[in-house]
Amino acid sequence: MEEQAKTPETPKASEAKPFELKLDEVKVNLELRERGGKLKVVHFFKPPAFEDWRAYFDALQFTNERDDKDFHRWDDHRDEAAAILWERIVLRVEGYWPDTPDNWKQRVPDDHKVHATGVFADVVQVDDDEGRPGTFVESEFTVRLAARRGAEYHERLVHRFRRPKAADRSRWKRAHAGAYHQREGKVERSVMPSRLPAQVAFYDEFVLGVSGYALDGQGELARDELLREMDAYHKSVAVRGLFNT
Repeated sequence: MEEQAKTPETPKASEAKPFELKLDEVKVNLELRERGGKLKVVHFFKPPAFEDWRAYFDALQFTNERDDKDFHRWDDHRDEAAAILWERIVLRVEGYWPDTPDNWKQRVPDDHKVHATGVFADVVQVDDDEGRPGTFVESEFTVRLAARRGAEYHERLVHRFRRPKAADRSRWKRAHAGAYHQREGKVERSVMPSRLPAQVAFYDEFVLGVSGYALDGQGELARDELLREMDAYHKSVAVRGLFNT
């Protein structure tokens, strides 16, 4: 049985180096264990744009099925979504044989595609200083992210937001409350639509500034540059950190 692909090394912390938003390509090294051997391959990507992430989230198709015996099944199409993202953003691959066949995209195994694109979704919220006293007048809220970029791990990606009001939180909840309901025979199915467009809209409305990022090597981003160039997945994780507190 073939083993799944694995990334070859633990990402290295890169606190001083900013997360560059505008790159021509992103290099992803994979170490594959197959048929008792080891193979190293490289995938090159363009950074995902909003429409690429939208296609990914549209394909996820989070569902909840319930039959007439009240048996529930939760499901998604994460691997299929990752393969769709790969198809949209891959530029080339190296390390396969034969080197560059005409149908090289179709010949790359789907599990390789899933592992290779996983680096773009390796974005998490991390805790900042614990035990810091709050104040009654804070009008800003800070969310800190850590994100992977190839073999590097950026741990100080800071997003500053205007603090939402109660009415804003109600709008957020409504935007995440809907689902499509379907019935096929004795099975009822709830399908959760993509929340990405709503999350990006909330991010763009509330964000004040960021640090830890760069655009063409420049660390100071104007607001229009921030809204236009910030990775949509980073927006999604950051704004969820703002509202899901």
